[in-house]
Amino acid sequence: METFTVDVYRAENRPLNVPLIAPFTIASSRLEMVENVAVRIELSNGSVGWGEAPILPFVTAEDQKTAMAKASEACAFLRRCPSLTLGSMLEDIGNSDEFFKVAAPLETLGRAAAELRIMKRTRIGMDLQFDMVEVDAFVKQPDGLLFSWIQFGWT
Repeated sequence: METFTVDVYRAENRPLNVPLIAPFTIASSRLEMVENVAVRIELSNGSVGWGEAPILPFVTAEDQKTAMAKASEACAFLRRCPSLTLGSMLEDIGNSDEFFKVAAPLETLGRAAAELRIMKRTRIGMDLQFDMVEVDAFVKQPDGLLFSWIQFGWT
């Protein structure tokens, strides 16, 4: 990551609305179409990468409008950035509260954290593998949330 230089030439996002071939139901919500956000990044060397932010309004806290606004902010940030090594850019983004938050029910995040064997600081200062049964033993983030997106390796 320290040898690859990121020099963003273009960064843009757009709605990604796709009807499902077979709609599905989760609890009492029926999903017939996904309304996600696509992000396209082009580097000055011509490399192009695509990403997608999946939106499930009845599961996540964000809707497409909110995700589009945050993706626009992230794209503007990337366009403003000077040429950096990949590691430095990820560090700059990771140290910023400007963009991404993990937004899902605590039970969902807890199961994911346990499955990924995420280590989490406890109130007595030890790092232990996260366990939902002992949720109150773990330290919360400064914003009051239990997890940040960076803890899940989403960089």
